Amino acid sequence: MAILIIDDEEWNISKLEEKLREEGATIEYASTLDNLFEYLLIEPERYEAIITDYNIDRLDGKRLISILRGRFGDLEVKIDTSFEEIEEVDQEIASVLKDYFETPQEYNRLLQTTRNLTYVLFSSASYGNNLEDLEGVFIELKNNNDPKDYRAETNITNHLKEKDIIN
Repeated sequence: MAILIIDDEEWNISKLEEKLREEGATIEYASTLDNLFEYLLIEPERYEAIITDYNIDRLDGKRLISILRGRFGDLEVKIDTSFEEIEEVDQEIASVLKDYFETPQEYNRLLQTTRNLTYVLFSSASYGNNLEDLEGVFIELKNNNDPKDYRAETNITNHLKEKDIIN
């Protein structure tokens, strides 16, 4: 099993990646939503956890996690084959889904395998109070100012150990 990290700036997660590899984790890296959905559509059952930055492509990390957890009510029932009639999701999300999934069945297949993953939001962005829909998501702020500060990476590593994702 592997951990999939998505961040558009690879240097931002180099400390975390190094720490997780030291613990024996297999890490795969996606720098765009294209890369992420390629990984997840080809072999979604391969991953036990997804660690995402807050700012990626056209979605923020919170929305990405919501999509992968299927947190939009009856989304899979309400979409037609062209993803144009989505009642529970705003049009921005609808356009992102339309770009990546040709049919609702592809999206539903992705939901079945990603719904129970462990999610970590790891970013230098300030979330403020905008944390609804992130229940059960482990949230940790990056410290890009001090290259010797590994507290956030250590906290994430310990969280993944508690979940038995790494030893």
